[in-house]
Amino acid sequence: MDIFGIGFIAANRIADSLGFEQNSLVRAEAGIIYVLHQISEDGHVYYPQNLLIEKSIEMLGVDKDVVLQALKKLETTRAIVIDEIGSYPTADSLETSAVYLFKFHVSENGVASKLKVLMRRPHARRTIDAPKAVTWP
Repeated sequence: MDIFGIGFIAANRIADSLGFEQNSLVRAEAGIIYVLHQISEDGHVYYPQNLLIEKSIEMLGVDKDVVLQALKKLETTRAIVIDEIGSYPTADSLETSAVYLFKFHVSENGVASKLKVLMRRPHARRTIDAPKAVTWP
């Protein structure tokens, strides 16, 4: 994560060749950040936590416990935000949690806040005479 110009895939190969442990917490953290960046390129601002855990385990070949520890550490350092998205949380809170890169969480909340302000403001609506509008050139 810290070397400019080297992507996660290349850094992961280098870490393997240097003998970094497969279940390394640092490796899991970098993998999670990589997955979140990848999905952001498709226009997504968050990823469901349960799917992120599955994808990280599959991509990295690490234990689930390592991924869960990495998520906690990334949240503690504010690299990511884990937020509830379901209106009715289930016994398994992973199904209703969204994982954001910190910057996307701040942006999305900022946009939502501005929209709430706009919705509360009075606005003038023009009445339209539909039959007349249809005949306009």
